[in-house]
Amino acid sequence: ELRQSGHFEEMSLKVDEAEHSLEMHLPYISKVMSGFNFTFHDKKCGPIYKSIEALDKLGLDIIEKQDTSGFTKYLRVVQFNSGKFDVKFVQYEQSSQCQTANDSSVSYASGVFMLRG
Repeated sequence: ELRQSGHFEEMSLKVDEAEHSLEMHLPYISKVMSGFNFTFHDKKCGPIYKSIEALDKLGLDIIEKQDTSGFTKYLRVVQFNSGKFDVKFVQYEQSSQCQTANDSSVSYASGVFMLRG
């Protein structure tokens, strides 16, 4: 369906691997793993993993529907249950600097969520 729209074209495996290389992801994964500690638990859902699953599926459903007002409400639920937090983006990178329409690039941003005491 996307291919038929004429707005997308297939990417070769070589280009895809270059755009999504592990080296681009590791700095962000390292930052997140070293500083994030949060467990959502709505006891009505049962065990913690079921609570997390319900929250994740709610967020994914809202994103699939492209419901921006619903996503704003979703963020309020997460903030309410996790305490208030600030978000600061600390790193931005592009996999390559496109010069022509035939070039490809992926943008990456790394953010830090800071709970307010």
